[in-house]
Amino acid sequence: MVSGAQRDITGVDGIVRGAAWNEDEVVLFGVEGEGIYRVSALGGAAERIIAPDPERFEVAPSHPHFLSDGNRFLYVATTRRPDGDSPNLLRVGALDTSETSAVGEIGSMVRLLDSGFLLHVLDGTLAATRFDEDSLELSGRPIPIADGINYFQPVAWADFHSARNGTITYRRREVNQSVVWFDADGVEQGIVVPEGEFNGLDISPDGEQAAIAVVDPRTGTSDLWLYGLARGTSSRLTVDRAEERSPVWSPDGNTIVFASDRDRLPDMFRIDLDGTGEWSLVFGTDQLEFNSDLSPDGRQLLFTTNIDGGNWDLWVMEIDAPDTARPFVAHPAFQSDGRFSPDGQLVAYVSDQTGRGEIWIKPFAEAGRSVQVSTEGASEARWARDGRTLYYASRDRVFSVDLEREVAATHPRPELLFETPHPISDFTVAPDGRFLVVLRDDSIVEPVHVIVNWTPLEE
Repeated sequence: MVSGAQRDITGVDGIVRGAAWNEDEVVLFGVEGEGIYRVSALGGAAERIIAPDPERFEVAPSHPHFLSDGNRFLYVATTRRPDGDSPNLLRVGALDTSETSAVGEIGSMVRLLDSGFLLHVLDGTLAATRFDEDSLELSGRPIPIADGINYFQPVAWADFHSARNGTITYRRREVNQSVVWFDADGVEQGIVVPEGEFNGLDISPDGEQAAIAVVDPRTGTSDLWLYGLARGTSSRLTVDRAEERSPVWSPDGNTIVFASDRDRLPDMFRIDLDGTGEWSLVFGTDQLEFNSDLSPDGRQLLFTTNIDGGNWDLWVMEIDAPDTARPFVAHPAFQSDGRFSPDGQLVAYVSDQTGRGEIWIKPFAEAGRSVQVSTEGASEARWARDGRTLYYASRDRVFSVDLEREVAATHPRPELLFETPHPISDFTVAPDGRFLVVLRDDSIVEPVHVIVNWTPLEE
């Protein structure tokens, strides 16, 4: 192959999770949810050689890495167990047999060094552990190399690479978000969470608490936390290896609906706030579902899914009747983030059918066309509690639309409400009219770090 040239060697229907290439021109690669495939580097059809083992609760063998003999290889089998304790398992396979064997639990994908150490990520720290290729055993304590690695435990991915001679590259997580109060004039009124990464937030109906999905840097996954907005208290609502995100409070304040990948792909659950912490499944398929909003009476759930043919559409269902799920906005474009108006008659949502994300409004119960609201790009919308005004975010600006005046208009006229010092990742509106905003500081960019000829200082 000519240096620098690129060509396809096989077709892949799915998300590739890691690849390896040996001296005999054999390429191995993992496909999300399917297993590990083998193909010639010269091209051809790929053959699956390792599938998930349901008896071990495996969901995705991935991230293959050849050992020195070019025949055996390490790989990571991610698991999903009913009790929520779902470790990643390091196993060994070989090209000349279908048999595999266990090495032990591991946090992430691995890379072997000529010095006999195996690189991996443990609780967000890049570490090296002694590995014997003959006995296939790990020994000794992990030696830390760098902390704060960009890492996502559910798929065993970590942002590091290495050569056998000990040259290592890695990137740390970019912790560049904060949760901040603003009033309607754009005046900052206090910080709720000073720094971190967040995957959704919502304010309780009484305005006293915020549910926020906070990323744990040790795993790269988010858990749900409750923050007391008056007293500055916080408590963790979910604790497991899975990712919980997109919290939405029920209108009565007794439950929170959210998305979780505890069964491999994100499905929708709800959790009781009566102190028991009991989960129940709301809706789940073999595709992805992310909840958006509950109707004012708590009976209808809007969610985004790719159930139909891979398109991301906005669906709706009765909260206690999964068989009522149906498309609400179906379009070849991407639809997401549906939000009910306070009277339940309208839904605001995001669609990129114009070529970029914009806010649209559509009647919920009656047949009617969608009306575009935003004009310069937008990422999410929220309603004022009185239902007369719709707010939306466009990078570092918040706009408002007077719907009493504009809802029937062909071209609504948004007005700039205020600007923020950094781009907006998410926001919601409190009962008192203030804005709880997730800001993202794009000036914080984590560089690629390089270590040359790494050797342990001690073992």
